[in-house]
Amino acid sequence: MDLWALRKTIGETWDEHWHTLKNGPYFHDGFGEVESVEGHYLEHKSHYFRSVLTSDIDVSLEFGMSLDSDRREVTIAGFGWDFTFPDESIRREFIDIFYRGALVDRLLVIDVDGGRSTLPIAHKVDGKWTVRGWERDIVALVDSLAGNSEFESYFGQTGWDVLR
Repeated sequence: MDLWALRKTIGETWDEHWHTLKNGPYFHDGFGEVESVEGHYLEHKSHYFRSVLTSDIDVSLEFGMSLDSDRREVTIAGFGWDFTFPDESIRREFIDIFYRGALVDRLLVIDVDGGRSTLPIAHKVDGKWTVRGWERDIVALVDSLAGNSEFESYFGQTGWDVLR
């Protein structure tokens, strides 16, 4: 299977096609060194969820690991977008795509409005904010697998185009 076929396969599924584990550890943790006034310490990050495609257990997703240490560090306005949600702070998170246990792809996404939804990150294409269709589909799936149900509403508020 090539990467494009894997992305398409995942994007064409929905919740019922996945078995989701909600309690780790998943053994794909992130570690980093942090300096503070108290000295150096090891920072630990991990994903909140792991989902396995029930029709092909070689395909799995892990999601929820944050890139940011604090939700208040990053805002919607910081990206230059012209929409708002009641809670303007965001948290950047990873969606990791695994095939046969190997990390083969990673999406950086945003957790918005106090964790009420997850959205892809749009980029300017010909002067318009745009997301690729396969990214939108995978993020919508992950948002649902995480227990959220408002992806379409939140995505619709962005006004972003979808490139298919």
